[in-house]
Formats: sequence, structure tokens, C-alpha cells
Amino acid sequence: MKPIQDKVYNAIQKISVARGYDFVLDKSEGITIIFADPKLDKSEDVLKELGVKN
Repeated sequence: MKPIQDKVYNAIQKISVARGYDFVLDKSEGITIIFADPKLDKSEDVLKELGVKN
């Protein structure tokens, strides 16, 4: 199953980047983010605000 999942994820990532998508959601079982543009990840900002990182 993993090789098929990898092919699907790679295709989604390629399409997402080419079309300028920020997010791709899978709503088949709840809401799951399949692809998110890394520039939108604000984890480092939150860690800095919490004083965990400089």
C-alpha cells in the first residue's frame, strides 16, 4: 500500500505546487491536510513566542 500512497502524495504535491495551492484537504475521514505549503508553517514563530527557541 505504501508505494501507492507515495505515488498519490507525490502527484498531489506536484499539482499543488504547479497550481499555487496552499492546502489540499482529504475529507474522506474527517479533515486531514494532505499538502501544505511550507511557507505557511508558523511553528517556529509559536516556539519563539513561547520562549522555547530564540
